[in-house]
Amino acid sequence: MMIRNPRMLKETFASCNEELRALGDRSELSSYLNVNQLLSKSFLLSCASFYEYEIVTVVRKVVQSGTFYSPVIEWLDKAAVDGQFYKWFNFRSAKNTNTFLATFGREFKDNVRSVIDHRDSRKQSETDFLELCRKRNESVHRNYAAYSLDLTIDEIYAKHKSAMCFIRIVEYGARRWLIKP
Repeated sequence: MMIRNPRMLKETFASCNEELRALGDRSELSSYLNVNQLLSKSFLLSCASFYEYEIVTVVRKVVQSGTFYSPVIEWLDKAAVDGQFYKWFNFRSAKNTNTFLATFGREFKDNVRSVIDHRDSRKQSETDFLELCRKRNESVHRNYAAYSLDLTIDEIYAKHKSAMCFIRIVEYGARRWLIKP
């Protein structure tokens, strides 16, 4: 199990910056500000969608590694996995991801929590993951067109690079403590 094409977001980030540089070079300030806001929101959605895909892929691997009959796996996928990502986390006010981690049992939560808490950069990655997903929810559910995102593309990208560490920790934890060989 491996994270799929993380370069895709790096390339999207580079493309956004290239467009903004071109507008900046033409000294079109109002166009630059409008496009900057639009690209920032679009890039935020891209990051959050990527995280959803990665976490859901890990959860599906956990479900499929169990000793369930195929129809049970299909039912679990439809009932507990498909479209449920934003219910697994409290993006509004949570300071950590313990609720999600505990879904897989106390031992898993404690083990992954220990990995995260071992380094400040890992704790920051969890915080950045939660923040980007929270801001995604705010932008989508509070009139996307009118939503004023308070992060630049550069800030989103920095938080995204950090948040990817959290995604890797979840994937590592699933491989180490949940998925049966």
